[in-house]
Amino acid sequence: MKKQILLLSILCGALSLHSQVYVKSPEQQLVEQAIDGCFFEISQSYRLEDPKTKNQYGRNGANIFGSQTSFGVKVSEGFFITDVIAHPWEYDSSFQPYKSEYVPVLYETRINDSIESAISIPDFKNGNKLVYFVSDKKLFDGIGLSLNPQFKDLHGWLVWLVEKEGNAHDYISYKKQIDSLVCGMTYEIDKPNSSFKLVGAVYLVPMQCQLGYLKFGLAGIVVPNKDKWCLVSVCFNETLQADKSKEPIATSGKQDELTLVENENPKKKAKRNKKK
Repeated sequence: MKKQILLLSILCGALSLHSQVYVKSPEQQLVEQAIDGCFFEISQSYRLEDPKTKNQYGRNGANIFGSQTSFGVKVSEGFFITDVIAHPWEYDSSFQPYKSEYVPVLYETRINDSIESAISIPDFKNGNKLVYFVSDKKLFDGIGLSLNPQFKDLHGWLVWLVEKEGNAHDYISYKKQIDSLVCGMTYEIDKPNSSFKLVGAVYLVPMQCQLGYLKFGLAGIVVPNKDKWCLVSVCFNETLQADKSKEPIATSGKQDELTLVENENPKKKAKRNKKK
């Protein structure tokens, strides 16, 4: 009888320990509530333009040459996008043969795969950063994270967005202390051990707004960079905003896949179709 009671106690202890692995602490729940709804999916398509004739081309019969999908982060003054959205052609191997003869042109941006949410991304063509800020309060009605005003002695949280089976999403969060950050600078960071696909992360720092009220400020965004993960310190200044110039990169090109398309802004086309 004593052996049975001892065995039962051991099993109960093991089950309790096993369940604790999946139960998030009150602090984790609090910080994940702060970020909930601030991540969004964003897709950016592009076309190729002949710099001489200004004709635009899609690929293999489509009205776009290519498209890439990434994540964005909502903030009170607009939103942040990754370089995958700012320069989708740089992540598309099909573009490489056309670099010398054609200039890539951003075409349509979609939020959470919604055509109604098509917007215009500014021209970041000469940028060489991993994260960019888009000043557009109207898109998300000014709803989003506030920026953390401090850049030294940060005691914050890394909150990773992970993709589970069936396109379900969840968070992995843990504390992370950082001595100092510089706006726009990039810092290599270790990724967590997880069987789920890592999408990206944010670095949040608690801010005392008023007595009894705590909020979290955005201090950095974590994005993949080749085989590494990098944290980019974020701010609203010109460090992460648009640069208007670009020269095409030279290599050899081919034309058999190109499809001539109507050169029309997707917003204007959508408005015209609604009137019909």
